Amino acid sequence: MKKEGLLETLKHTLPWIIGIVTGVAFFAAAAVVTVLIPNHFYKRMTPIYWYDYVILAMISALLGLYMGRALFMRGRKAKCDYAAGGGMVGGFFAVSCSLCSALLVALFGATALLTYFEPLQPALGLASIGLLGYANYGIWKKIPSKH
Repeated sequence: MKKEGLLETLKHTLPWIIGIVTGVAFFAAAAVVTVLIPNHFYKRMTPIYWYDYVILAMISALLGLYMGRALFMRGRKAKCDYAAGGGMVGGFFAVSCSLCSALLVALFGATALLTYFEPLQPALGLASIGLLGYANYGIWKKIPSKH
């Protein structure tokens, strides 16, 4: 195989490999920290629901797809980067234990989190999936930023 052909093949497959690795790494890291994968490092104080796994899997897949495409388009800034970041952070909070986050407990209190935040976590997960879907749409359509 010619050197140019190998480099061209690598140029087109490397973003996909990076995207897959990013998605799997985010899933594994978030699942361990949120105790969706049982471990001895963290303890979860709220129940785990079946949709937590679905939301985390979709967030991870969309994030991996976005990161692979963003690597392919490196050097070009897209306005959907903020949507991707917000979708990733929102997706993490959508599957996390609301009482396990010291920042959230300090800001809002345990009672407010259990009363108001925990019932809204599935909606936050859907909104995060929507943000990452928009980010993927934007990066595949090459929507440039205004600055």
